[in-house]
Amino acid sequence: MAKRHRVVILGAGFGGLMTAICLARRVSAEAVDIVLVDRSSDHVYTPWLHKVATDIEKRGSALASFSVRELVRPFEGLRFKQGEVKGVDFASQHVVFSRGDTFFYDTLVIGFGSEVADYGIPGVAKFGHSIKTIGGAVRVRGLLRDMVKEIRRTGHPVDIVIGGGGPIGVELASELGVLVRGLQKIDEIERGLVRIELVDSRACPLAGCSAKIQRWTRERLQDLGVTIRSHSSIVKVGKRFVDVTSKKRSSRGVDRLSCDLFLWAGGVQPSRVSRGLNVSADARGRIQVEETLLIRGYDNVYALGDAIGLVDERTGKMAPALAQVAEYEGRVVAANIARQFVGKELRSIRLPRRWSVVIPVGGKYGVAQLGPWFLRGWKCYALRRVVDLKYLLSIMPFWAAFKAWRKWN
Repeated sequence: MAKRHRVVILGAGFGGLMTAICLARRVSAEAVDIVLVDRSSDHVYTPWLHKVATDIEKRGSALASFSVRELVRPFEGLRFKQGEVKGVDFASQHVVFSRGDTFFYDTLVIGFGSEVADYGIPGVAKFGHSIKTIGGAVRVRGLLRDMVKEIRRTGHPVDIVIGGGGPIGVELASELGVLVRGLQKIDEIERGLVRIELVDSRACPLAGCSAKIQRWTRERLQDLGVTIRSHSSIVKVGKRFVDVTSKKRSSRGVDRLSCDLFLWAGGVQPSRVSRGLNVSADARGRIQVEETLLIRGYDNVYALGDAIGLVDERTGKMAPALAQVAEYEGRVVAANIARQFVGKELRSIRLPRRWSVVIPVGGKYGVAQLGPWFLRGWKCYALRRVVDLKYLLSIMPFWAAFKAWRKWN
């Protein structure tokens, strides 16, 4: 029996999982051994993490994570290997694990994803909390639950500061606003006892989106009682304070904000393992790839997702760090690996000139841009739910996907 070609995929995030499933559907299990590797046994649906973090009364973290073994079980020739990757020996074609053991590959896909970046700001790592992972979201939920209990007991006001006005920061701030409003309506806490402040270095939250989306988002956040501090940079975080400077002031003085809970949503960077690989990378550690998503200088190593710096040659702009981008890249990588097996020319990735965005902004409300069209309100929430279901259907059987999706309704 001929030796099977082994494809090893590092990372079971959006890009890695999509690569594995699409490739399993394209190739013969008798000819190809597909191994999906991740240190965690779960695939996390990150668009739901802000709900996990703020759902202090009811559900568990399991609703945003899915067993990778169960997801790959239906596909013959695809298996999961749990382990923490330390590096890659490209010369011998082996993945090196933290325990010291190695694993051979014929074709490799690097999709480690990203990790929280604190940009060297003092105190962010020590005192800040993020929802980049399930564990982080659960910790934040526990802190919020304890905070609400303390408010009920003592009646003392609390201050929550969120650093970063991108999608994660907006989703967190708005969901917190909805949570506080709900507690006020049922007289659990008095009005004004919880102050939420969003600190953003740019002119408006969601600065990467259109002016209309930015305006709608600002209006929604303000309606939910969130204070927005624009053109401001966080310079230091302490146990009970956050120091910020305004970019608009000539004096550049420091304002000290009272802070009982600091949530960091200020940015991400390629994972430590990805940055440590001996491959071509830019100044921020993002792996440089060809249009085929092969790493420059290799014909059997691909990379995708947050690990790479993919520039659209038509526009000169970097591909955004979005789940839909990683999914799309995963489909391209799977197609190209399958093409290599039969000697076909590899496909170059073609990025859309404008990505559609649907962003939840608290409760059953959202903002969206679909090409030239703009939407806001409950219709965007419904559209976001359709997007969620569509993704779940792409990685699991219908009834399993519908059951998981329905729990967040």
